[in-house]
Amino acid sequence: MHTPQTDQAHTARQSQTEGELLDQLTTTEELYPWNPARADDYFVAVEAAVEEFDLPAEEWESRAENFFKQLDGCWAPRGVEQALQRRFAQTIPAAWLQEIANQAQKLATSSLSPVEQLVACVRPLLKDWTLEDLNLFARPLVYAMRSDMAAIPSSADWQSLTPVEQARYTLQVAQYALESAQDRGNDA
Repeated sequence: MHTPQTDQAHTARQSQTEGELLDQLTTTEELYPWNPARADDYFVAVEAAVEEFDLPAEEWESRAENFFKQLDGCWAPRGVEQALQRRFAQTIPAAWLQEIANQAQKLATSSLSPVEQLVACVRPLLKDWTLEDLNLFARPLVYAMRSDMAAIPSSADWQSLTPVEQARYTLQVAQYALESAQDRGNDA
């Protein structure tokens, strides 16, 4: 179970690691370690090592693409959307997560009640539901938030959920997004 404390500990470890890497990169005494005279030897050795793997070009491209996606993720902006992607990408469509994150960031500092914030956060996505239905689904979440007993929804296959379960799950994700946005607002 993820708690705000474990998320903070993870963020602190990540920041420390990034700081150590930056320190190593900037304090190296050797300013230019590459010897241009030996570049040809290096590239010949690399090509020989690559030939040993004997993978089709498509697989190399696929692996390279995955590698660069992971690198991009290392430097992606940190925020509510990234927290949602990391937590719920396997369950909810990415466009929904982006919309929830955008709404949560707008509503986190609003003067709306917690129930109104939750409903407003998911309203653009759950247009088929009436406000009364969404309020009904949101109330138990808000009461759980007040008592600090709010639980993170477990992963589920989005397509296998009923529309009611999808609505409730979306509200739970919105609750997580609002808490993340409020925490980030308090840290700023």
